[in-house]
Amino acid sequence: MLIDNSKYISPKFKIEDYLNLNLDIHSSQDKWKKAIEIFEDRIRGRFFNAIYDLQDINTKSKIPKYDFAIMALEALLVETMLQFKHGLENTNNVSRQEYTEYLKTLSNSFTDDSALAFYINVRCGILHSGQTYGNTVLTQDNSYIITMENYLFKVSVPEFTVLLYKTYKTYCKSLMTDTVLKGNFITKMNYICNR
Repeated sequence: MLIDNSKYISPKFKIEDYLNLNLDIHSSQDKWKKAIEIFEDRIRGRFFNAIYDLQDINTKSKIPKYDFAIMALEALLVETMLQFKHGLENTNNVSRQEYTEYLKTLSNSFTDDSALAFYINVRCGILHSGQTYGNTVLTQDNSYIITMENYLFKVSVPEFTVLLYKTYKTYCKSLMTDTVLKGNFITKMNYICNR
């Protein structure tokens, strides 16, 4: 984002706030806490704040009129989390296999078949065509994350949101101790800040 001729990496932090940390996998706990604070502000500011605002409107109106917009944000968030976890500059060349394998790490609700159905019908449908593919519906049902019933693939928007939030919080916590995640995080953040 460009605000008053300054480049921001998140709503509150400029690119320099991250670059000035000179972060490496052996940096101090304080530097890592600051880096994670910047990352959290980025993810909340770009994704979760908007998702929760749209969910609030859904709840107040008693009609889930923004589920599609929420799922579009969440499909982008899955891409983002995948990039950070694996230290990828982008997901232009990420295969269907890598994406579905990542989904399966999020929850045992995702099997080979359901992860593939999500990838094709939700992720590809929404991001490439502005619609879901196949017999796919977005629901407000809190009894599952995803399910297949009578050839109908159902994705619970609120439950998928909960899953992504837990995944995000677990990732942030793991960044304090996991050197592989730290290295991959640095690769991704450096790419974002230096391009």
